[in-house]
Amino acid sequence: MANSENKTGIVFTGIDVSLETSLFEYGIICRYNQKDKDYFCIYTVDEKNCDTGYISHKYVNELVGGNEWMNREDCIMFLNSVGSSLELWIKFPIVCKLQDLISYWGYENIMGTCYHPFTNEDILKTYPEILD
Repeated sequence: MANSENKTGIVFTGIDVSLETSLFEYGIICRYNQKDKDYFCIYTVDEKNCDTGYISHKYVNELVGGNEWMNREDCIMFLNSVGSSLELWIKFPIVCKLQDLISYWGYENIMGTCYHPFTNEDILKTYPEILD
């Protein structure tokens, strides 16, 4: 997993050792938002565009625990598709959980509808610490 610190000390985390690969190949990078106790995420919506959003670890765990819109059967099918039990999956890093969820359900079901996407170039200008 990759970590990158910017001038303010805020760290992005990704699936791959490269944040750029994590975002553009695996579809998501995140950083913890201490103030609100949630995660700021940048995720791809298509080959040329990204969006940003916030999500909490609690919400993600409750979602896969069947306490949100996923029912028990949905949860079992999802966990089978990623080859994990709920007890083990809950212990995964947030970026791994989100990558699993987005790969299975699509970004709109997990992060919400993207009304005004950013181009990949705009994201890299705004967050240059993503570049290797």
